[in-house]
Amino acid sequence: MKTALVRVMAIGLDDFLRLLPHLVELPAPPPTPCNSIALPAQGITLCWQVLPVVRSGAMRLPQLEVTLLFDDMQSAGSIAFLRRFDYIFQRGGG
Repeated sequence: MKTALVRVMAIGLDDFLRLLPHLVELPAPPPTPCNSIALPAQGITLCWQVLPVVRSGAMRLPQLEVTLLFDDMQSAGSIAFLRRFDYIFQRGGG
């Protein structure tokens, strides 16, 4: 049984795809349109979808929903993957 971890991220699709190769090795060229990547060796699948932009006055905040599916979320490989994911996609100073 897979475990799903869903994150709504304040990042646009272009920025997400630009940073993604720092996390995983992508096929060259990646499939178009691409909205998921399976990493069978690690037992992880990443899926993403663009959400509506949040607007507040003149501010526009892009959003992306990223779902990480784990075969074994408690494995050392999955924990290391999550740490790397958080490091690569961290925003700001928090």
